[in-house]
Amino acid sequence: MNPLITAIQVLLFPGLSFILSYTLFAEWLSRKTVARLQNRIGPMHT
Repeated sequence: MNPLITAIQVLLFPGLSFILSYTLFAEWLSRKTVARLQNRIGPMHT
């Protein structure tokens, strides 16, 4: 196998998974922060 392709695969796939997980976490944190600033308590479950 070509070493360039192997190097790209080794660097690209972990990088993309890190970016995806960081993006999901940042969006979750942003929503939680905005909800806290607006004093929202979320859905009411009975």
